Amino acid sequence: MTIEEMHIAVNLGVQKIASFQADSLLPEEIDYELNTAVRRFISQRYNKHGNKYQRGFEQSQKRLDDLRHLVEDYTTTTSSYMGVGYTSRTNGNIDIYRYKFPNDYMFLVNVLSEVTHDCSKEPIQAIERNIIKEYLKIELTPPQPGYMIQEIKVADTNGIPVSVIYGQEGLSYDYLIGPYYSENINPSLSNNDSYTDRYFDTVATDSPPADGNELYLEKKFDEREDAGFRPINLTSDAGISQEEAAQYNGAYAILTWVNPQTLDTLEQISIKPPYTSTTIQRRTRYGTPAPAQIRIYRTNCKFSQQDDIYALLDDPFNSTSERGILYTIQETFLDLYTNNTFIPNSVQIKYIRKPAQMSKRFGVGCELPEHTHHEIVEMAVKSILEGFESPRYQTQSREVLESE
Repeated sequence: MTIEEMHIAVNLGVQKIASFQADSLLPEEIDYELNTAVRRFISQRYNKHGNKYQRGFEQSQKRLDDLRHLVEDYTTTTSSYMGVGYTSRTNGNIDIYRYKFPNDYMFLVNVLSEVTHDCSKEPIQAIERNIIKEYLKIELTPPQPGYMIQEIKVADTNGIPVSVIYGQEGLSYDYLIGPYYSENINPSLSNNDSYTDRYFDTVATDSPPADGNELYLEKKFDEREDAGFRPINLTSDAGISQEEAAQYNGAYAILTWVNPQTLDTLEQISIKPPYTSTTIQRRTRYGTPAPAQIRIYRTNCKFSQQDDIYALLDDPFNSTSERGILYTIQETFLDLYTNNTFIPNSVQIKYIRKPAQMSKRFGVGCELPEHTHHEIVEMAVKSILEGFESPRYQTQSREVLESE
């Protein structure tokens, strides 16, 4: 079903064949109910307690097919070396390597890692380098209600503002956190993609921020490079007056906001400098060919609860190893625990991603398989009727009983 067909179906379900017994629904209200129904549908299908058969994700063909469009693979070699996190009684010093989840991450399915291992049990040879990360804060609160970000400009190496992302009728939040930026910029949900409160004396470093009313543009480069954000520096050579140049000079970002209905625009200048942090990347230093005792494995990773991780690391039979790496999850990070005989080269995460927000205005429909669309519409109709009628319709309990 297209987004227009889903809107028609919702109106038919609520109005009882266009009888107009209920108040007219705005397209934005229907979009909201449909998006809420999709999120609830995904949570029920992933959770085995979300249906009367007590079957979770991929435990029946129906439930497997319900979410197959949202199952993604994400492979990254970018990690932050957190140093020695624990000294095990049986395994010596335990190193922690931190990997960041993708911005559209919702539920985890499994984790694999490629590791380099020294079979002789000698400490593996590694090299370290410092990586600089700069985070430029972009406020997502519009200057006037109804406006959306149309364009973001930052300075190039010469201080001239250049567009890094653009959308004529406005950019949705899903697009703003996607990999659509130029100038080697990546979006981030926080200004702290590596460290947590464990390494600071304040809770202000939580990642991502709780309110979610901002976005950060990230630039990452070697400490020997000068590739960070620069303030805008315009001169008369740029073809503008001195007054216009003075308005922009010293700013780090220029935001253009647009009203999607009228296409009226507003300009906003951000003078806040970027936040800078330094992380350590650690890699093996063996050349090609590597010594005979060096092996590369692609191994499964084993999840550990936070309150069990140190007991498991002390257990000689269940501790982390090159054939079964222990990992924990906190905030937006996945932490791998290793001893000094192996180092992770990369991590591959299979996960269920967040679906794109449906919008009739922008023509964005439901990303779930076609056979689920009628179920989504039915859930949205019941939620709307629950708000209209009294006594209230017990949506949640009924959905669990009716879910296949």
